[in-house]
Amino acid sequence: MRTFLPWLLASLTTLSAFVVNNHPSLGMNADGEVVVIWQNYDRDTEDYKVQGATFSIGESWSAPVTISGVRISPQFPSVALNASGDMFAVWQAYVGRDLVLESATGLFVSGWDASEVIGEATGQHMFPDVGVDASGNAIAVCQAREGTFFISQATLYNASLQSWGEPAALNTPTVTMPLPVAVMSNAVGFSVWSQYFGAKQGIECASISLDLEEEGPIVVSDRAFNANNPEVAVNGMGTLAVVWERAAGSSLLIEAIVREGGDFGEVSVLSSTSFLSANPIVAINENGTAVVVWQSAFPSDITKQVIQAAMYVNGSWGVPKTISSEQQLSENPRVAINASGEAVFIWEANNMVQTAFFSSATITTLSDPTEVTSHPQIGIDSMGNAVAVWDVVIGDDTEIRAAVFSGGVWGVPEVISQ
Repeated sequence: MRTFLPWLLASLTTLSAFVVNNHPSLGMNADGEVVVIWQNYDRDTEDYKVQGATFSIGESWSAPVTISGVRISPQFPSVALNASGDMFAVWQAYVGRDLVLESATGLFVSGWDASEVIGEATGQHMFPDVGVDASGNAIAVCQAREGTFFISQATLYNASLQSWGEPAALNTPTVTMPLPVAVMSNAVGFSVWSQYFGAKQGIECASISLDLEEEGPIVVSDRAFNANNPEVAVNGMGTLAVVWERAAGSSLLIEAIVREGGDFGEVSVLSSTSFLSANPIVAINENGTAVVVWQSAFPSDITKQVIQAAMYVNGSWGVPKTISSEQQLSENPRVAINASGEAVFIWEANNMVQTAFFSSATITTLSDPTEVTSHPQIGIDSMGNAVAVWDVVIGDDTEIRAAVFSGGVWGVPEVISQ
């Protein structure tokens, strides 16, 4: 079943001309508190900013605020929010010719503090990601350049000291460009990335504590195959789920591995060799239930692509389930899961933003089918309320829109950017 929301386009007013708001990042906790940040570019002034807005279920969106400092071209923001309302944001920005990491921290109830440069003040640092644990400790990772080589670099925030520490390399320098992603649990940060080992590319995973004690990196994928595009999720118990895509002859497969009790299990193949599967995303709840979502193309007709998902419950992976229509090109999926095991998905389908819950066959189109949308993000709280955000091109502008699922229905999308 597919449903379409009513289009009240008159209420979706573009607030200023020649402004691009895109690449949103969303954090949502079990209490229904939401923080969204995005990059903002004013083409009249050629000014880049990182901006954000907050929301609670049953209330209204806050007015957008600028959280970045006076830097050049702040871009690719990432945000994390924990149950206590600790907010962490990171992005890359130029200071002179150096590309550095900038961060803003804050509390959901009071807003953002002034931003600061973290990690190294010189060099080239790109594509950051951030994670936070229940106590407010955080990890920021990025790709850092060292001469002609690259490393995965981590910087940790100590909640007791209320400050960021010194950066640390997580791997040996490599000629490839790793794109690390990060999560935090019980004052330990975890990161995964892809790296070449001779002629093959594999997935590495490492952990680092607040005192910079490191474990790993270890290779979690099979070195006999090329593996790429990893993602990672962790819960408060330290259960870790890592997913990636792996080349298998003419096929692309989705694989996963879970670490419980400090030990990694066996690698599991989640997708079918009948598809070309890619772009996996993983989420995990406090009970250790994990869900992975990915996109799968039909080799006979790559213009048709579906969104598929599999659930990890009680130590084993379930059979993959197709979430989207088989008559569209669906891609770029995202997923969130709550403590009850309800998972909600969001993806792009023929320029539309669509969503569905794991427990339901209903597909809801959130965006106007006549518009061009991208970068969908999703979150869910303990009561099953969900929030979706994405960017949409409106003439010469691009704006951030949000829709809320509450009381069993999706509300009409609204503009949350300037």
